[in-house]
Amino acid sequence: MVSTNQSSLNLNPGGPHRRPVSIWMCYFYTTTIFLLSTLAVLKLADPWRFYKNIRSPHASIYQNATLDKILNRTSVIQPMIDEKQKFDIVASVWVRDGPISEENEAVTEKLLFSDIVFRDVTLKDKGVMNEVNVQVPTAIFKSSGILTSFDLRGSFALVPSGSSLLGNVVSFTSWIPNTVIIPLARPMGERESSLYDGVINQYSLHIPLVEFHPAKFRCADEGAEEYPTDDEISSLQKQAETDKSIFRTNKNLTTLTGHPYLVTRSHIRAVDFTRVLNFEEFSKAHQKFSQSSCGQGKPNTTVSWRSCLRSDKLSDSGLWKTTLLKLGVPEEHSEVLKNSTEWAYTPYMSAIKHARGPLDLQSVPVNRQECSSISAPDEDFVNMTWKITYSGRSPVKVWVGDEIDAFFIHPNMSDPEHLKAGQAFSEMKHGIYGHRHSEDAHPRRYLGVRALKIIGSTAIKILNILYWYARVSTVGISLSGYLLMTASDIIEIAFIGANSVKVTLGKDVLVRDHLLLYLWITLFSIGPFWAILNLLKLKAMMRVQISRWGIIPTFKRLPSNHAERTSSRMDAKLSWPARVFGVISLAFLYVYESRDYNPWREFSLYRKILYVSVVLHPLQLIGTVSQLVLNHRGQKFASMYKLTAYIMLFKSLLDYVPSHRFLFSEESSDYVSEPSNSYYYICTGVQIVLAYQALQYPYAVYNAEEDDD
Repeated sequence: MVSTNQSSLNLNPGGPHRRPVSIWMCYFYTTTIFLLSTLAVLKLADPWRFYKNIRSPHASIYQNATLDKILNRTSVIQPMIDEKQKFDIVASVWVRDGPISEENEAVTEKLLFSDIVFRDVTLKDKGVMNEVNVQVPTAIFKSSGILTSFDLRGSFALVPSGSSLLGNVVSFTSWIPNTVIIPLARPMGERESSLYDGVINQYSLHIPLVEFHPAKFRCADEGAEEYPTDDEISSLQKQAETDKSIFRTNKNLTTLTGHPYLVTRSHIRAVDFTRVLNFEEFSKAHQKFSQSSCGQGKPNTTVSWRSCLRSDKLSDSGLWKTTLLKLGVPEEHSEVLKNSTEWAYTPYMSAIKHARGPLDLQSVPVNRQECSSISAPDEDFVNMTWKITYSGRSPVKVWVGDEIDAFFIHPNMSDPEHLKAGQAFSEMKHGIYGHRHSEDAHPRRYLGVRALKIIGSTAIKILNILYWYARVSTVGISLSGYLLMTASDIIEIAFIGANSVKVTLGKDVLVRDHLLLYLWITLFSIGPFWAILNLLKLKAMMRVQISRWGIIPTFKRLPSNHAERTSSRMDAKLSWPARVFGVISLAFLYVYESRDYNPWREFSLYRKILYVSVVLHPLQLIGTVSQLVLNHRGQKFASMYKLTAYIMLFKSLLDYVPSHRFLFSEESSDYVSEPSNSYYYICTGVQIVLAYQALQYPYAVYNAEEDDD
């Protein structure tokens, strides 16, 4: 008789016991790192000090007393327009009516429109809207010479209603040099300009109503150039972004890249700043600034009105860009009629630089390209509807508006879908701080939808990290699906990283300014999540058990058990040729759905994104389908928490929300593109199936020893 022990009869003893992993330690580490990082940022950045500088610019010159408690009024400067003072805003439109010279900035202009567009408004009014119709002659734009952004000029004059301090003005001191010729802000008619009119003209606002963008020209010649090249567009971008000046010309542009467009939307602001200032401190700072304003003292700079047109921020020099008024105010309780000297500063007005969306640019119907025949004749006049919005804004909201406005994309005037997307983005970003494009617009609702999607994406990333942190088994996990999705992630992160470096080192100003921030934020927000998540996935898929030998971590790869081998065999029933065929088919479908893509883009990066997406999306989708098939065969749900599947479906359905008039105005909802291609419907269908499986199937065991029977 042969005796055997129990261990020799056990042909497959299975792997060693796998210790379950608690996610509470993950919570602890994550929370600790987040709090320490937040404290470090708060310590280094000092956001409260930064906020105080924005909220109260140049606080060192404030007088710490209200005006009614100050006996010596000559020692302080009061606001010309206080919180209760009402005023009218006169808008005027002027068109250049003569030649322009580089040496002489004085040009002949013709008045096209002038009227009060906002009556009896205050610094507290918000979002007041008006529209004016202007007929613009096109003769000046047919010229083959230099065109400027001020060939069509808009001006805004703030005129106090009723009695005001301006009626007591004796003299004034401006930050603009006396040698600079300031164009009229409103017509004088037959009357002579007075001191009162001169002060108003000093602090009035002037904005350009012409921009230069590429356009499809109307030449009918066979083989005529239709669109500009990438190099020509790059030249336009660099001219637009190399300095802060709002005075632009088409001097270095071709007829293809420098076609004139009329700006039909403007948003003006009067800063709600009514602090009482110390006269001595203000006058010193004001005089110092006026000595270097408008290019004074700078080499190769001509002191002119053009050089005064710079979009400086309020917190930098806005307070100094006001006019100091000397007032002769009658003394109320004096027996002898005499005036006492007081001081006041004028209001600060500014305009949002990119208040218009791409669809607010109206092409001037003239042909500036040399050709033997044109497809449409030139028009002598173009009717423009100028949409104007006024708001009184605090210094903080002015700063927020300027910072938000800095994020814009040069419009692609040849691509209707690109224009609609750009218009939707413009309405959304301006709506953040209250600049609505129409009375029934609800841009903040759109922002709310976007915020929900961002919150959903963040929640999905965090839940996935927690899921894979606790995962100690590969039961129910599709290895093929994991490989496909990981390949997609690697390509995406490599693409973003490579383009971040390329844009950083590149010479394209517009791309560097407006895409670099997006690329680096994407890299450093997605990058850490991607690295942590994929390391955790790799640990689970390789069945790595982490232990400690003292303070030194140790890694041990465990053998697969019976349940894991069974799961692997079920996953292998869906062959690799079938998966490859699915990836190729979806790639062709993606290309077919994008067949109307216009190759003329401002940035070659757009093309790269399209090409990379042809690979990324099919890999992700087929990887998810592989997991769905394994879930169905095993009647178990794995690879994520069920809550994650529900959030993914909710986030996917949010893409359909922008089409509803409940969230957007009837006008703006037409600009918001909604998913309309079959590829997107397939993706949504996959999300629905995933959520259904989460609802129907129990979890696959993932944090304890599986049964080896």
